[in-house]
Amino acid sequence: MEKQSHIEVSYPFLKRLRLPFRGRSRRVSVRRFPPLFPAVIILLAVVAAIFGEQLAPHSPVEPDFLNRLSPPVWVDGGMWKYPLGTDSLGRDVLSRIIVGSRISMTVAVAALGIAALVGVAVAIATAYYSRAWLSTVLLRIVDSLVPIPVIFIGLIIAAVYGPSMPAVVTSLAVIAWARFCRGIRGDALRIMEMDYVAMAKVEGCSSPYIMVRHVFPNLVNTLIVLFTLLAGWAILVEASLSFLGAGVPPPAPSWGRMVSSGQDHIISGWWISSVPGAAILLVVLAFNQAGDWLRDRLDPNLEVA
Repeated sequence: MEKQSHIEVSYPFLKRLRLPFRGRSRRVSVRRFPPLFPAVIILLAVVAAIFGEQLAPHSPVEPDFLNRLSPPVWVDGGMWKYPLGTDSLGRDVLSRIIVGSRISMTVAVAALGIAALVGVAVAIATAYYSRAWLSTVLLRIVDSLVPIPVIFIGLIIAAVYGPSMPAVVTSLAVIAWARFCRGIRGDALRIMEMDYVAMAKVEGCSSPYIMVRHVFPNLVNTLIVLFTLLAGWAILVEASLSFLGAGVPPPAPSWGRMVSSGQDHIISGWWISSVPGAAILLVVLAFNQAGDWLRDRLDPNLEVA
């Protein structure tokens, strides 16, 4: 009888797991529900993105010059009217963070949606016609796009067409589709070797039917994991472009632009930059942790208990 070994691993926000290995099979005990902290942060970000204007206690763009640089409520001189303080123009930081989440989430969903559509189509096509010259050309394009810094592309597009949300979405989609393609093509090649795909070819099914009916449904798990992991990356890139002035133009409350606007008041108004910076950090970490959990739950090579 084969001896069973156990390996203990530390997983963020989960208890210590015991992974019994029997030959090549692995069995992982993972919570059926997502970790509480990432789930709460993502839920708050989504709710704020949808109902931001209704939830914001004040207007995110109207100034209050009588209460400029008002500190947060836990600091001496803070007011409950502005619990997270105000910026150099007297605008409520809390309201700007709540409404600004719509920009970050919209950019991430739009850019990754376009990138996923193109990347999955290219991955399936190059896997199905793996010996065609067009597949080789497309794969070389993918290999050349992945190392290019997306911020560099964003700055070029903003310099040519001006800072705007479509410019940020375009710069993200141009790079992200190659990452989707690279991450999914390996699974697509594995699925092409399955017996049911060979049987579909023998029965005379058309190539588009096989790719849509038999290949794509088996890539959905990987697509969901990649989308979740890249969502944090997209939010961070959008904040970086807004910080550099190549993102969504003012007066729209973007998290990255809020961090940039607080540079001149880093001593007297430290909360202007630190509070939106903390929001960016929490949301990005939450999406990364949720992606790790989904990968453990949806990985077809793992038998999840």
